[in-house]
Amino acid sequence: MSSTKKKKAVQLEPIDLPILTSDEVKLIPIDLIDVISNYRKYFNEEKTLELASNLQTNGLIHPVLCRMQNNGRYGLVSGERRYRASILAGFTVICSTVRDLSDEQVLDIQISENLQREDTSPLEDCSAYQILVDKGLSVNDVALKLGKSPSFIAGRLSLVNLIDEFQQTLLEDKLPITHAIYLSRQEKDNQNLYWNFIISNPVYLGSFKNLKSFFEVQIEVPLSKAKFDKDDSNLVQGIGACTNCIKNSACNLSLFSDKSEDTCLDRKCFDIKTDAFEKNYFLSLPDDILIVRGQRYYEDNSQIEFIKQLSEDLNIHEYDIIERTVTLPVFNEEEPIPEEFENGELDEDYIEQLQEYKEAVLEHEKDVQEYHTVLNSSPELNKGCFISGKSKGQVFHFFKKEIVKTQLSENNNIDPVLKALNDRKDGHLQRIKRGLEIDAEKIHSAQAKKIKELDYFNKDNFEVDSDLNEAENNAILISMYQKIKWDVKERFKKQYLISEKDLFEQLIALPKKAKTYIFRQALLSCVFNEYIGGLDHSAVSSIALSYSDQIGLSEIIENQNKAKEKREASQTEKIYVIERQIEQHLKSINQTTSSQPSDKIIESELIEL
Repeated sequence: MSSTKKKKAVQLEPIDLPILTSDEVKLIPIDLIDVISNYRKYFNEEKTLELASNLQTNGLIHPVLCRMQNNGRYGLVSGERRYRASILAGFTVICSTVRDLSDEQVLDIQISENLQREDTSPLEDCSAYQILVDKGLSVNDVALKLGKSPSFIAGRLSLVNLIDEFQQTLLEDKLPITHAIYLSRQEKDNQNLYWNFIISNPVYLGSFKNLKSFFEVQIEVPLSKAKFDKDDSNLVQGIGACTNCIKNSACNLSLFSDKSEDTCLDRKCFDIKTDAFEKNYFLSLPDDILIVRGQRYYEDNSQIEFIKQLSEDLNIHEYDIIERTVTLPVFNEEEPIPEEFENGELDEDYIEQLQEYKEAVLEHEKDVQEYHTVLNSSPELNKGCFISGKSKGQVFHFFKKEIVKTQLSENNNIDPVLKALNDRKDGHLQRIKRGLEIDAEKIHSAQAKKIKELDYFNKDNFEVDSDLNEAENNAILISMYQKIKWDVKERFKKQYLISEKDLFEQLIALPKKAKTYIFRQALLSCVFNEYIGGLDHSAVSSIALSYSDQIGLSEIIENQNKAKEKREASQTEKIYVIERQIEQHLKSINQTTSSQPSDKIIESELIEL
């Protein structure tokens, strides 16, 4: 038997209305009526025409409300839509109740009437609520008086912040109220940005997900991403702390209760603070840390501009100053957790996983030891900090290439004319250098494009009968060399006295045994992994078979088969026990008596299990 819960009645506080003691109903010539200023501005033309047609058939059922004006004319207090429809219907007079009302009483009646209507625009609700707020009521007071939630009232009040284009779209019922409230939170410049965007992308207007995505990507920033201190009110002159900023969602929870974390609603301000913090950070770095520009293809326009601003105060080195970096190895393996214990013995799979984990720990410790050995035994090692790119702000160690660029004199009294001429010269030298880089890039791109067009490299040509030429074999060698682990590569370079200069020519000139070494070390990096299945697994199995005697392949397989038999015997025994328990449970169900319901039997058996 189901019961219907009654909704709890909402206790409303009445709006103060005038006490009406004398009403007079009369027919008034329409041309003697003036509309008293009403915050309701939008009337649906189609519905007004429908009402006019109805008036022609049935007449006016409910009179409008007017008051007598000092000039002998009448002021329309309420019933403006009926008044407009009467004009359209061709009426010359209209039935009206006439009352003696003050301006404040007129306003109270208009608010009361409009708030009771079901077809009012949210913007008209906004105007009504604003009038009540202007009369001294708080948002909570208005919410209590009208039986609404404070967030509902705050949302409607925020609509006054909409730009004209969105207000008109809302009045025309082309903008959902959820979209309108979300937009009203935004700065008007950002609303204009979105308006211009949807003119060319109208699909975004219909999807709240797209609307929200636009502002979250283009405008809003989670304050958790801030590098600067959010309590610092002195970071940028004229911009206060984030913790009490009106553009912080946490400072206006009635509008931003949907935000799961504190969010800055002004990305420009956030970026200004970030730039100020980063500028202070780079200027405060010790002299022994070189400021290095990151790889340029990771830089955006804002980072390029940031570098220009700091180049006057800092000596910024280009990325090509780095010969190679030395980084601390990262360990990402997680220690396995045993799933179960069997007769005091650990599960076989867990033992294998634990052994592999311990081996990985030892390998990592070895890598860390090599890292510290390089740091302690390399006096030519430098410390740097990236000023741009993906690793911006990261301090690292690196070996520096031989510096070619001649530094200007450190004499503070350098001739300004000479400095200007040297700067111009450096500018031209940089243009020449960049021009050569562009030439090389274009040649490389054109070469790659033409090679791809050759019939030999056609992805649909499966009948190529020519062997790889010498250049292609050399290219494969280089590809394999790049896949070798860094520490192995360093030992290899020392063994064969290979330097970074003219590296390609040195590699292709290596003896056959050195090239074989490269191929096998590359195989270790690419093919020999822990994952089972796929081509890598087949390749490893094939190589193992070719070295079966040297690696004791038959013994490896035999030992694993023994482990498999032991593991499967254990699991088979468990399955047998469970099957007996299933048979016993089924018998107990068949033997169930009324004195012991089946659910009690099941409960007792589960406790036993």
